[in-house]
Amino acid sequence: MVDNSNSMAEEQASVASELPRLVQVLASGDLNADGMQDFTPVRSLHIGVVTSDMGTGGFDVPTCDRGTFGTRFGDDGLLITRGRTAIPGCLATYPAIFDFMRGGDASAFSRDVACVATVGTGGCGFEQQLESPFKALSASAPTDYTTPGYQPPVFLESTLGHGDRENAGFVRPNSALAVVVISDEEDCSAVNPEVFNPSSGTFGGTDLNLRCFVYEREVVHPIERYVRGDDGRSGFLGLRRDPRRLIFAAIVG
Repeated sequence: MVDNSNSMAEEQASVASELPRLVQVLASGDLNADGMQDFTPVRSLHIGVVTSDMGTGGFDVPTCDRGTFGTRFGDDGLLITRGRTAIPGCLATYPAIFDFMRGGDASAFSRDVACVATVGTGGCGFEQQLESPFKALSASAPTDYTTPGYQPPVFLESTLGHGDRENAGFVRPNSALAVVVISDEEDCSAVNPEVFNPSSGTFGGTDLNLRCFVYEREVVHPIERYVRGDDGRSGFLGLRRDPRRLIFAAIVG
């Protein structure tokens, strides 16, 4: 999940510059570039990119009307296929899932991923860094990779996750699933989109950019939603039958 708000240009450039080393380490198993294998290299690697733009529930907020679905859903946790053509060598479109196999060209693979991971800075300033990958990965029904008793989480306007639909094929049974969040802002994964309403009578006494901070307990989803789910039977852990195969990492400031 790459934050695409207007303060992220330098951070995205840093991610793009480090991707070749990351992929090379995973592909070789050589952590320190000393020619010695420190761990078993990955057999295959899937990478997909989503942004932090989940829209504002339809409210008219500056910078929040440019996502795939505009003000209602933003990019909605759909895997990004648009390339950053401003970068020399990048194409306009790419597959939704980048697939690397052991023995492949790690440099070419990481270059292509960087062309998509450099998502730009035109996204909504209300970043939903947790809700976006959660909707991207969550299955709309129990699948062969969800835990027994899995209950599909519900998102804005009673919509369901994309993991087994639009983003199908990204989450694989028995794989290690790594969710990596790259951002420089606090999470604003809102329970009630009214917090985004510039004319809100409930939240209008606070600067628009500070509402998710000031009213965090009232309007932001609790962390437990993303761990085990509101009912204890979903969350990111609900996507791995073996919880040891889930990794969550945040590169933040």
